[in-house]
Amino acid sequence: MLNEVSDSSIRAIEELKRRVDADALRRAVEMLDSAGSIHVVGYNQASWIAGYLFFGLTQGSVAAVTGSLRPQMQHDRMSRHWALTTWS
Repeated sequence: MLNEVSDSSIRAIEELKRRVDADALRRAVEMLDSAGSIHVVGYNQASWIAGYLFFGLTQGSVAAVTGSLRPQMQHDRMSRHWALTTWS
């Protein structure tokens, strides 16, 4: 069972990598980078995704993944207003 779940997850991630529009991702990252406030909301099954996204954004992992955020993002991140809301 573990192998089936793992293989399915790997296939889903590989498909995501093939389908992602690099320009659209760059524009989305630029929008987040220029935002004064970022609110992440998750409901039911999406609450774990919201939590993961919130953690990634506040830890600067988006910059590490895309390499496209301004170098001062580390400093800017601290002056931003962040909010996470989840419901189960």
